[in-house]
Formats: sequence, C-alpha cells, structure tokens
Amino acid sequence: MDSQQDGAIKEQGFLLQHFRGEQAEQDHVTGTTALSGGLMIQARIPGALGIFFPPWNFDSPLLVSGVITALAIVFLWRLFRRSTVNARALTAVIALFGVYAILVTAYYR
Repeated sequence: MDSQQDGAIKEQGFLLQHFRGEQAEQDHVTGTTALSGGLMIQARIPGALGIFFPPWNFDSPLLVSGVITALAIVFLWRLFRRSTVNARALTAVIALFGVYAILVTAYYR
C-alpha cells in the first residue's frame, strides 16, 4: 500500500483503525462501554415515555393480550425446559398471536 492510500485510511478515523486491528486492546473497553451506554438510553427512555404518557384503558383487548401473552410464555417455557423446540411448536405460538389479531380486529369494527 502506498503512503497516499495509507494516509487516506488513517484519516477515516477511529472505526477503520479498529477494523484494521490497530489499538484494539487499548480502546476495547472504552468503545464497548460507550456503545452499550448509548443503546441503553435509546432503548429505555422512549419506552418509559411510551408507558407513562398515553392513557391506559383496561378494556377487553388489553386483557385478552395479557392472557394470550401469558399462555405463549408458559408454552415456550415448557418447550425450552423439555428441549423440544421445533418449527411446528413455534408456529403454534405464532397462531396464538394470530388469534389475538383476529379478536382485536373484530373488537374495533
């Protein structure tokens, strides 16, 4: 690689240095910490705002969604405990949520 190309790569910054393997040991902890901290803020703050500010109406679709979600959790938990997870069993869980979608659609018509 000639010096002009090498200089251009160095100018592209921190990320390329990591891809090339330079400074990986020195900056690994700092980069990982910054990345996970940023993801935490992006995931938690909007979710909290979405939970706290809309009005909560405990109506039939909310209760049905809770029951169907609980059934799916128990079903999946049993599958994983028995190590019997397969495509057919996971399709059954998808079918539960399909039933929920049909019930909600019928409720709001």
